[in-house]
Amino acid sequence: MHRPNALTATLIAGTVALALLAAACGGGGNDDSAPPGSPKEELSISSNSRADAPAAGATQAASADSFANSLAGGSNGGLASGSQSQVGSFDRKIIFTTSLDLSVPDVTNSFNEAQRLARVSGGYVEKSNLSVRNSDKPDEPRYATVTLRVPVAGYDDFLNSLRTLPGGKITREEAKSNEVTEQYTDLQSRLRNLERTETQYLELLKQAKTITEIITINDRLDGVRSQIEQAQGRIKVLDHLTELATVQLALAPIIPAQVKDNGGLPTPAEAFVNALEWSAAGVYFLAVAGSVASVALIWLIPVAALALIGRRFIWSRR
Repeated sequence: MHRPNALTATLIAGTVALALLAAACGGGGNDDSAPPGSPKEELSISSNSRADAPAAGATQAASADSFANSLAGGSNGGLASGSQSQVGSFDRKIIFTTSLDLSVPDVTNSFNEAQRLARVSGGYVEKSNLSVRNSDKPDEPRYATVTLRVPVAGYDDFLNSLRTLPGGKITREEAKSNEVTEQYTDLQSRLRNLERTETQYLELLKQAKTITEIITINDRLDGVRSQIEQAQGRIKVLDHLTELATVQLALAPIIPAQVKDNGGLPTPAEAFVNALEWSAAGVYFLAVAGSVASVALIWLIPVAALALIGRRFIWSRR
C-alpha cells in the first residue's frame, strides 16, 4: 500500500515543477539563466535513478547530457553576464619595453655594471651576449647585448643609471608600452565563470546515480578544468610581463673621432715640413742633373774633337 502513495507523491511533485517551469517561461520568455543543479534538474535525476523500466538507461543518458549541455551553455551565457556585473576595478596592466644603445670606453666593464645594476634593482638578466666581430684579431673591440628585467617600480631609476654609465654616450633610445588591462580583466572574468561551472559540475557529480551520468559529467568536468588551467597560465604570463619591465641594452666601443682635413689645406707646421722635403728633393734632382751633365760632357769631348779634325781636313782639301 505504500508504493502507490510514493508514486502519487512523485507525480504531484513533478506536476508542480512543470507548472512552475511553465509560469517562468510564460513570464520571462525563453530564460536559460536558471543555474545548473536547480531543483528541476535534481528532480529529473532522482526520478530517473528510481525508474525500474528497461528504458530508464536511455532516459538517464539523455537527462545527463541535456543537463551538461545546459550547464555548459550557462557558463558562456547567463553566468558570464552575471559575473561581469561583479567584476571589480583592476589596476592598469601595462607592459613596458625600452631599447637602449650606448657607446662606452670599455664594453666589458659596462656590460658587467649593467648586470649588477639590474640585480641591485631587484631584477635579473634574461639573456646576454659578449663577443667580437672578427675573432681572428685578438685586439678587435668587443660588442655586447643584454636583455634585463627589472621591477616597474624602479624602472625609471634603472634607466637613468644606464644612461649615466661612466663615459657612456647614448646613440639610440626607443621606448614603448602596451596596455593589457582589458585582456587581463576578461581573463579574470572567464576564470571565475569556469570555476563556478566546475563547482556546479562537482555538485552534480555527487548527485549522479548511474554510470552514464557519471561518465558524461566527468567528460564535461575535464574540459572545464583544461580551460581553467589555460586561463590561469595566461594570467600568470601577463602578471609576469606587467610586474617586470624589459630593457634591451646594446653596448659598442667608442670610435675615435677623425681629424678634419680643412678642405685639403695643410696646417702651418705641415706646410713647413713639406717645404723642407720639397727643397731637399730639389737639391737631389739638381745633383742628379749635374752628374748626368758631367757624364754627357765626357762623352761629348771625343765627339767634338773628331768633328773639329774632320772640319779642318775638309777645309785643307778645298
